Amino acid sequence: MIELSRKQAELLAEPGQSHYDVLIDVGFEQGATEAYYRKILGGVKDRIVPMVRKIVDSGKKVDQSFLTGRDYDIDTQKRLGTAMITDLGFDWQAGRLDIAVHPFCSGTRGDIRITTRYNEKLADRIVVRYHPRSRSCNV
Repeated sequence: MIELSRKQAELLAEPGQSHYDVLIDVGFEQGATEAYYRKILGGVKDRIVPMVRKIVDSGKKVDQSFLTGRDYDIDTQKRLGTAMITDLGFDWQAGRLDIAVHPFCSGTRGDIRITTRYNEKLADRIVVRYHPRSRSCNV
């Protein structure tokens, strides 16, 4: 598979275009580039790495019981999910969040559709919202 991907990139690359950019464009997000994703993920990394380092260096054990120790009503989950993806820079003028049986993300830069589902187990829903958001930044 890897060798076929390398060959595909080699055959499709324009002069000066990186093979990685070709594979992103063909297989994941038409028009996106490595630089585009570095910008998005760099912004997230710049905020998350210091936060995690501070937690680790504190020596304190993080209480995660709020994730699994209780149930959360759907309205609370909707507010939290909306706040989370907004904080990560989601452009609500260029995308939307809807409910679906199987969560997914699709679209192009300028028209992003993220779907989620709700149940009372908050930890499951956080992953469902962050995963597609990581692929849909309209920066």
